Amino acid sequence: MGGHDGGSASNDLESALTSALDAPALGVFCTDPRSLPCDTPIELQELGVPPHPSREALDLLSTADVGDTLRALRQAGREGVGQVDVTNADGHIARVTVVDLRDRSGVHVWVVAELASDEIEHRQGAPRGVRSFSARRNRLAEFMSVDDGITDLLGWQPAEILGRTALDFLHPGDIERSIDAWVDVIERAAVSHNRCRWRRKDGSWRWVEVFNEVVDDDTIVSRVVDVQAEMDALAEARLGQEGFATLTEALPIGVAQIDVEGRLVYANDALIELNERLNGGADLTDFVAATCHNPVVEAAIAAALNGQSADSLVTLDAGSKTYSIQLRARPLTVDGEPAGAMATFDDISEAKALERELHVRATIDPLTGVANRASTLDRLDSTVTLTEAGSTRSAVLFIDLDHFKHVNDSMGHGAGDELLLAIAGRIRGSVRDVDFVGRMGGDEFLVICPAIDTEDEAHRLATRVQQAMIDPFAIGGRSVHTSLSIGVALSEPGLSTTELLAAADAAAYEAKAMGRNAVHMFDQAMRHRSAERLELTGELQDALDHPGEIGAYFQPVVDLGTTEITAFEALARWHHPSRGLLSAGAFIDVAEDIGLEVPIGWQILEDAAAFARDCLPFASDRGQIGVNVNMSVRQLNDANVVDRVADVIERAGADPSQLCIEVTERTLVADIDAGSKTLSALRGLGLKTAIDDFGTGHSSLSYLRTLPFDTIKIDMSFTQTLLEGDDSMAIVGGIIRMGQAMGREIIAEGIESREQMAALHGLRCPLGQGYLFAPALEPGAAIDLLRSGVANRADVAR
Repeated sequence: MGGHDGGSASNDLESALTSALDAPALGVFCTDPRSLPCDTPIELQELGVPPHPSREALDLLSTADVGDTLRALRQAGREGVGQVDVTNADGHIARVTVVDLRDRSGVHVWVVAELASDEIEHRQGAPRGVRSFSARRNRLAEFMSVDDGITDLLGWQPAEILGRTALDFLHPGDIERSIDAWVDVIERAAVSHNRCRWRRKDGSWRWVEVFNEVVDDDTIVSRVVDVQAEMDALAEARLGQEGFATLTEALPIGVAQIDVEGRLVYANDALIELNERLNGGADLTDFVAATCHNPVVEAAIAAALNGQSADSLVTLDAGSKTYSIQLRARPLTVDGEPAGAMATFDDISEAKALERELHVRATIDPLTGVANRASTLDRLDSTVTLTEAGSTRSAVLFIDLDHFKHVNDSMGHGAGDELLLAIAGRIRGSVRDVDFVGRMGGDEFLVICPAIDTEDEAHRLATRVQQAMIDPFAIGGRSVHTSLSIGVALSEPGLSTTELLAAADAAAYEAKAMGRNAVHMFDQAMRHRSAERLELTGELQDALDHPGEIGAYFQPVVDLGTTEITAFEALARWHHPSRGLLSAGAFIDVAEDIGLEVPIGWQILEDAAAFARDCLPFASDRGQIGVNVNMSVRQLNDANVVDRVADVIERAGADPSQLCIEVTERTLVADIDAGSKTLSALRGLGLKTAIDDFGTGHSSLSYLRTLPFDTIKIDMSFTQTLLEGDDSMAIVGGIIRMGQAMGREIIAEGIESREQMAALHGLRCPLGQGYLFAPALEPGAAIDLLRSGVANRADVAR
C-alpha cells in the first residue's frame, strides 16, 4: 500500500513529518500495521517523534468523527501524507497529519496540531458537513420538533418531518430492530440506541445511529448521528491498511476478522467481552472452538469466505443461560482479491426476551391470563375454516356476566378486576382441556369448543360453566355472588366468523332478556331477527345516499334551578321510509358494525354547527347557547379530524365556543395518549369537550385527572337509580363534588321525573337533560322552545 517508494520518496516523507512537528503540537503517536497505538521506533525518535504515544492526542481523536480520521489514513496510503481538520466532542478543532512510514519504519505517524486562530475563525465561519441532528418525539414516535441538521444530512426540510414517525423513513430491514429500541426506551425510561438506514429525500439510504432518551412523560429526545462513513469503511474494511481496528473498537457489537484459512486474526473489545460471557473468560482461541464451531456460525463464515454474505440468528448456551446472537458475516477483499471475512456478533438476548414478552402481551389478556380478543378471534377464524373443510362442528359460548356493573359501582374497580380474574379461573376449570377460553373485553368471555356436534352436548357444557359460579367468590373480604348469561351457537358450513360470533352474542342477549343466569341456544327465530338486522343494514346504506333521511334532533340541557335552557345535545334520528322516526339506539350499533357511524357522525356535526349558528341571537348573560355533539372512536382517530371539524364550523358560520365534543370513556380506552392529543387540539380551536356516560367504564377517576375535559355527563343509569337508596345518592353526590372540585361542569342525563330533578338539585348538580324537560326535537321546534326561554314540558317547574 502507499503511493511512495524509493529513497527520494522516503526523504520527502521525513520532510513532511518534520514540517508537521514544527507546528504547535497537541500530541504525537505512532500506530502499527493493525492501526493500534505503539511505541516509536528509534530512528524516528531521532527526528523528534516522542518515544511513547501521547495520551492527549489519543483522547482528542477518540471523540472526533471517525470518518475524518479514516480519510486522512486513506490519503496517507495513496500519497504518503494525509491531512484533515477534526472537531472532537468538546468542540476542540485540530489539524491531524498522518505520515505513512511503514516502508521504512513499519508505522504511521500521527501529528495532532493546533490551528492558528485565523484558521479556526475561518473554519467556524464556514459551513461544515452536518454529522448529526437532534429531534423531540412523543411516545407515539411522532416528531414534534427537529433541527435544521436534517436538511444537510438527509435532504428533508424540518417541516416535512413534523407529525410523521421514523417508520416513514426507515429501511424495511431495520424496522423491527428500531421498534424494539423504541419500546425499550419507553418501557424502561432509559437511554437506547440502534443503528439503522434512513431514506434520504432523493431516495437513497443513509446509515445513522439513533440515541433516544426520555426527558418527561411525553417527550423523548433523539440524537441522530451520521455513521455512513463508518459503515462504508466496515463494508470494505482492510485489516491494518484501512484502519479496521480503529473503526471497530468503538462498536458496541463483537467484530471478528477471519483470514482466508478461517483463523481468527482480530477481535474487538466487544467480542472479547462476549467471549467472557459465553466461555467464562477463556482465551479467544476457545471462542473459535466453542462458538465458531457451532454449525450455524460455521456455515455463515464459510459462506463469507466464499464471497457470499450471510445473516443468521444463533442460539448459544453458556451454563444455565441461553444467548441470542445476531450474526452477520461478510466477505473481505483487498485490491479486488479475497482477504478473508468479517463477522459481527450482536448480543440481542434482551431484545429477544422483550420480543417474547411483547408476543405474550399481544395474545394474552393481562388481567385474567386467558387469551385476549385478538387471539380469540384468530382461533375463531381457524374454527370456521375447519368447519368449511368438512370437519366436525364446534360450539361457541358467548359469556356475559350478570350485574357486573354493580360490583364495580359498590366495591370499586379493583374488586371488579379481582372478580374477573376469579371467574376466568372457574371458566377454565369447568371446560375441557381442548376448549379455548378468551376474554372479549369488559365482562365478556368466549369459549370455543371443538368437536361438539349437537346442541344438547353444547348446552350441557354451557350449563356446567354456569354451575361453576354457584359458590360465592371471596372478594375484598366480602362474599360476592354472581351468575352468567351464556349464548351458544354451533358453527355451520357457510357461516362466517362474524356471523358465528354475532349468533352467539345474540343468544347471550336473549339469555339476559330471559332474566339472566340462563343458557340460550341460537335458534331460527333469532336467525330471522338477524335477517331483519341485515335488511336494516342495507336500508341504512341507502339512507346516507338520500340527504335529509338521517339528521340531528336537539334535546335541551337546562339549569336545574331555573329550567332555563343553556345548551342542546345533537342526537341522530332516522326518518325511515316505512318505520317512521327511529332514534339512534335503533340503528347506531348496525352503523358501527359496517363502519357507517363515521359519515353519520359528520352529518350530525354539520347539522349541529348550523343549529349553533341559528342559536347565536339567543345569547344571554350566561353566554352563547351551546351544542353538544357525540364523536365516535373512528372519527376521533381520523388523522384529519381537527382540520375537518374546523372546516365544518367555518362553513356553517358558527362560533367554535358553542360546540362541545362529547366522547365516552370507552372511545378513549384503545389509545389514551392519542385521544388526549386530539381533544387538546380540538380545544385549541375554541371548542369544549365532555366525557359522556361517565362511570360506565373502568378507571374513570384516572381519566378525569389526565384528560382535557371541560364537562362531565353523569350516565343516566345513575340518575334512574338515584331514588333507590342511600348508596346511589352517595355515588352521584360524590361524582358531582369531585367534578366541581376539579373545575368541571356537571350535567346529569336521563332525568324523567320531578323527584329525580329535585334530588339532583339538592345534590347541587347544576345542569340536566331528559324527557322531563323535552325529547329530542327537530331544529325548528328546538328553536321555538329556545325562544320561549325555558324548557316548559308539562309541569316541569311545579
